[in-house]
Amino acid sequence: MKKILFEDALIYNAIRGAETLINALPHRTALAWARVLGFLYGCFAKRRKIAAINLRAAFADEKNPAEIRRIIRRNFENFAMNIVELLRAPRFDERYFREFICVEGLERIEKNLREKSGIVLLTAHFG
Repeated sequence: MKKILFEDALIYNAIRGAETLINALPHRTALAWARVLGFLYGCFAKRRKIAAINLRAAFADEKNPAEIRRIIRRNFENFAMNIVELLRAPRFDERYFREFICVEGLERIEKNLREKSGIVLLTAHFG
């Protein structure tokens, strides 16, 4: 049997505690806190400098320094929001999907299902 390291147990329990807290909050409140925490993390993250270098290389003359800083900030915020949604995912219900998920072309899917023909679904996350 594999021995559980103290550090692993600490990380596991921290994630479980965060999951409990996140699931106790209303969804929009949890996302708002995620944006704040993502912003704060982004202020101190060592990867912030790497992101700035990469974005300057990718958007050489297209983006000014303020736009690059905004992209980096929003990236950290979005990453934290994705973590919140991942931790909340087991509790998603029909109400959640009606309120937060947008499906385009549903009539085509229903038509293909009625006709028993094949369907290829593509999804994207813009957030």
